[in-house]
Formats: sequence, structure tokens, C-alpha cells
Amino acid sequence: MNGVRERRVSPRFAAQYPVFYYYLPYSAPRTRTINLSKGGAGIEALDRLPLGASVAFLIVMDEDKILNATGTVIHVEPREDARYSIGVQFSALPFQGHDTLTRSLRSLSGEPTDGERI
Repeated sequence: MNGVRERRVSPRFAAQYPVFYYYLPYSAPRTRTINLSKGGAGIEALDRLPLGASVAFLIVMDEDKILNATGTVIHVEPREDARYSIGVQFSALPFQGHDTLTRSLRSLSGEPTDGERI
């Protein structure tokens, strides 16, 4: 990986869920995730968010699966389409959010979810 040491504790899986993020001054653009893990998410952003910024967002995984989370911007990289890839480390997930995230990650990784066990 370009000589950069991997710092992630949890594996990331490619995911393109709709996401609404907001920050101060208040703004709530709709974009999407790039990847997702237990510890954070890669998010396509319209603005260059500052490193260390606190961000709150909703990830719409399905009509009945919405992850409401807060996090800190730990990585920002410009893209060719005039957008940015931002790395967000989760700082708070409600209890139900952990379950929603775990089920989604199982599905993305190909593992059976609770309802699919053999």
C-alpha cells in the first residue's frame, strides 16, 4: 500500500450505502460510503473536511436499517471528480447501531446473518 503501514484494527469491506453527513456550519449533503468497518467508514464527501473535525451522519443500509453515528475525520484525499474521500473513525454508536453495523458487515463479507444460519 504505497509504503504506508496499515493502522486499521478491523477489516473494511467495499460498501456503497447512501449516507447523509452534517457538520458545522450546518450542511447535510447526500453522498455514499466507499467502505465500512467496525471502527469507521470511508465516505465520499462534497467538501474538504478538516482533519479532526467532528462529523455526525446517517448511513442508510436498507429501508429499515439506518446507522446513526458520530465520528472524527482522520483522513482526507482529493478525488478526480472534484469530491473527496474522507476517512471517519467512529466515536459513538448507539447500542442498536452496533447490531446494525455487525449485520451489515456480515452481509458484505458473505457471512450468513442471524436469519440465514444453516
